[in-house]
Amino acid sequence: MANLNLLSPEIRAAANNAWQRAQEEQKAQSLNTSQGFGSAALLNTLNADVREAREKNKTGFNSLDTIPNPETQRAFEKAFTLSERLVGYIGLSAPTPEQMVSVGVNLQYLAEQFALMEQGEGVAPHVVLAPYSLGKQSWLAIARKMTSDTNIPNNPLQIRKHDHGLHIDLSIKDSAWHSSDQVPTSTTTPALNRLPTHQDKSHPNIKWTLRLLSGRKRPNRTFISYQQSQEQTPPIEHQTLAEGLTDKLTTILAGDKPTDENYYSLCQQPDPDATQILSIHSNVHYGLIYIRWVKTYHRDRGVGIRSPIG
Repeated sequence: MANLNLLSPEIRAAANNAWQRAQEEQKAQSLNTSQGFGSAALLNTLNADVREAREKNKTGFNSLDTIPNPETQRAFEKAFTLSERLVGYIGLSAPTPEQMVSVGVNLQYLAEQFALMEQGEGVAPHVVLAPYSLGKQSWLAIARKMTSDTNIPNNPLQIRKHDHGLHIDLSIKDSAWHSSDQVPTSTTTPALNRLPTHQDKSHPNIKWTLRLLSGRKRPNRTFISYQQSQEQTPPIEHQTLAEGLTDKLTTILAGDKPTDENYYSLCQQPDPDATQILSIHSNVHYGLIYIRWVKTYHRDRGVGIRSPIG
């Protein structure tokens, strides 16, 4: 039986109601049959109602409750809610905090890094729960539905010719998209040698990661090319294509302006022999998020880096 002192007020109320109903049933049973209702039956009734309340109000059993700072906890809750809404446009569901913890995500570490990044950059980082292997057409479908969603406050996404909120260069074929949309393996989490990944049981090809990205409006402009970034020791980690899209679109869902306005953020390229990589930037004036190729040797003031933490 659950320890009632550890439950949320809503669940405790449900448990108390169940106990009262059980006692009433005991009295009725005694009057009708002269037999006691039995402590086992009482506990079964109570635990059944607690389980029902737990399903209706999962916040009392949420892994995010382990994050002590309320502001940080809300940021993580918001990320899970927004990613659920994001993939809901195409009939999918996002994993829960419990599911991400079950595959090895260290929420305490991420919460600590959240505070350090906020202190160092002067702005809260973005918590990004990103899906991989959705495919180019699925992202276009999400953007199309978001563009027409009147429930999004201050929705900047617009229709521009054939584009609905998201422009992907025609030269980016499905095969190139697939090769770029791979789950990263490296992690900054201590004691882990591989990034924790959740696999969707209903859609085994779709996987999820949880990491932090800088909340600054502009990327880190190091004035080095992608190729040079990979020659560093250790190589500089870049946001993935899935993280970049998730970050931009969930920011819009929250009613805020997306980052990288007219700045290109480079995306991690799994193929070390590739001569070009994908980049992402936003243009609120035109109402579009852009995905374009950038040569691995290209560098200028308009190109930058967002290195994930997690």
